Amino acid sequence: MGAAMRIGPVRRELRSGRPAVCADVSWEDVGRPPTEVVFSFDDEEGAEPAPHADAFLAGLFLPALRAGERRVRVEGEVSPRLRDGLKSAAALLESWYGASRPAPAVEPAAGFRARRPATGAGVFVSGGLDSLFLLKSLQGQLAPSHPEAVRLGIYVDGLAISSDPAVAARISAFSRAAASSIAAKAGVPLTVVSTNLLELHGDFEFFARQSHGSFLAAIAQLQSGRIGSVRVAASDDVSSGIGPWGSHPLLDPLLGTESVALIHDGIGRSRAEKALLLAGSPEARDHLFVCFDPPERGVANCGRCEKCLRTMLELLIGGGLEGSRTFPRDVDAAAILAVPDVPAFRALRYYWEPLVEPLRRAGRADLADAVDRRLKRERRSRDWHEGRGWKGRLRRLDRTLLGGRLLAWRRSMARTAAET
Repeated sequence: MGAAMRIGPVRRELRSGRPAVCADVSWEDVGRPPTEVVFSFDDEEGAEPAPHADAFLAGLFLPALRAGERRVRVEGEVSPRLRDGLKSAAALLESWYGASRPAPAVEPAAGFRARRPATGAGVFVSGGLDSLFLLKSLQGQLAPSHPEAVRLGIYVDGLAISSDPAVAARISAFSRAAASSIAAKAGVPLTVVSTNLLELHGDFEFFARQSHGSFLAAIAQLQSGRIGSVRVAASDDVSSGIGPWGSHPLLDPLLGTESVALIHDGIGRSRAEKALLLAGSPEARDHLFVCFDPPERGVANCGRCEKCLRTMLELLIGGGLEGSRTFPRDVDAAAILAVPDVPAFRALRYYWEPLVEPLRRAGRADLADAVDRRLKRERRSRDWHEGRGWKGRLRRLDRTLLGGRLLAWRRSMARTAAET
């Protein structure tokens, strides 16, 4: 019959005094132990998560596909739209990344059922620039009585990217405080969702490039019966090109249901435009938080990590850095040059190239030159990894003819020189 992931049944529980929905997840033939997946709520209005299997299926389908499961058996009802959307999502990801495994068949024990949507929209609020811009722009477009007006902010706890538990705890504390303050200023109640679902999504590259839209879709389905759609803030825009990514305007809508649609919103504005429009806002001045390594004391954002530096440059161009209460008040060119290389799948040029000329116009040639040098370094590194240029061709020949021994020798020599 082939391998199958089994989900459910879904049950309500209290976890640490918080309402939660849980389901046991098992794997048949891929050698993984059974796991209990838990979503717990801390909601300002006292609402509880919807105990439907759709949330678990949305969040677990792509990990099942990656693991080679042929079927996903669900104890409960499943949205027919989600079933069809997940199959299309698998085909889209295959067209992007060349995966060869067929999409698992979805087998709900209680069959397929479409639930009616409620009115109103939710917005994922992270405390960062993209979600702040989306929330403010939506509130400027729709009257509070409109059926699509924003009625809920959603903060997902536990997405801190750090191997250091102390740093991860600081990131979570700062980002939650920022999201709470931003939602409060917007007059929108905030629900905080905690989950261990991320553990089943594996490494960060898979989560970033393929599955984080489905992770957010799972959170969105917990709001069934309360709102009819949840909006995800776009991080890329059409002017700079929207490449394959785990949250994408083609991918995210496939991950919704009849009850809660998932909408990827904001591709019409670049990040630099968003920063310019937000630079003078009280929310950006007082609450914006983007940092990967927040300090133990002082302002919330370190001002040294890659995300801090590009956000500071964006605010500086818009005239919003000088009055910031969450960032250092200026940028040092040396800090830009000290930004470490990022993984090959995370190109910096989308965020950094649009900053060069505006920085020159703002009279900060020192920063523009540093950004330009940093981008050239990235291009050389990318050429090396992708086999372009003479160094890239040499690397390709080394791999093909020498099995990588030349690169290994070079690294060995570099270690020897560092130790002497």
